[in-house]
Amino acid sequence: MSTRTAHVMASVSAVDAGPMTPELVLDLLDAFERAGIDVWVAGGWGIDALVGRQTRDHRDLDVLYRIEDDAPIRAVLTAAGYVPETDWWPVRVELRGPSYVDIHPLAFAPDGSATQSGLDGTTFDYPASAFTVGTIAGRSVACLSAAQQRLFHSGYELREIDRHDLAALDGGGAMNAGTELHARGEVTDSEVESLHAAAFDHAPTETPWRQRLTDHSLTWITARLDGRLVGFVNVVGDGGVHAILLDTCVAPHLQGRGIGRALVAAAAAEARRAGCHWLHADYETRAADFYEDACGMAHTEAGLLRLQ
Repeated sequence: MSTRTAHVMASVSAVDAGPMTPELVLDLLDAFERAGIDVWVAGGWGIDALVGRQTRDHRDLDVLYRIEDDAPIRAVLTAAGYVPETDWWPVRVELRGPSYVDIHPLAFAPDGSATQSGLDGTTFDYPASAFTVGTIAGRSVACLSAAQQRLFHSGYELREIDRHDLAALDGGGAMNAGTELHARGEVTDSEVESLHAAAFDHAPTETPWRQRLTDHSLTWITARLDGRLVGFVNVVGDGGVHAILLDTCVAPHLQGRGIGRALVAAAAAEARRAGCHWLHADYETRAADFYEDACGMAHTEAGLLRLQ
């Protein structure tokens, strides 16, 4: 099959495909995860993942995946009722079923960067920093960074839908536009301590954060805005099915904008990938609205014994 010629398939259904709803998105992401396929949400849903809420209706779901997973991802989509309608592989393939899905294969390098084939021998480059974490319907999802989204929204005449998406990135959403989440993100002792001290209103100390994270953490999530650390959560595990949230903190001037919720959602996703069944958090009564209402944690009774 030519890589430069579109192959339009026969109509797959007499019934029009419906909009790509959050439920359909999460169903597909669940199916990809069960199949062991890494995917990153791009396009309009990718922007809404960065914003932290759905800002508009979506016709389709754009998904990036490793090119070596082409056969498995097609098998998952076939099982979910999707069949190819337009095939420009290895540039993109559009599939139609309950809604529409556009899949885009990427060739990854050892340093985490990636390349996507374009038409007529062109390529699109993705630096390692182009891949981050967002939230859809309260769930952590891998997606493209705000910087990469802005790059892909340049160099052509913008449609109304493109202007909407850029406006969402520029401040129309719950989470500050450009805030990027990373699992096991690089941090320094001083920046974590400064953030922790500001969030919890205590004097900074000489805490060896890097050593603590490396030696004892299951994972941790960082949130950065314009390169500055503005959010952090630590996750420790018991080596089995339990994980515990620690030190959830967001810069005071950015609290209430969805960053904390996104941190917890990302932490839950990483703990789930590590095989954990339960995520615990110890919090004061004044934080119950955040953990229980915003993050969906169930209230439980717990004991505490002071040791020193």
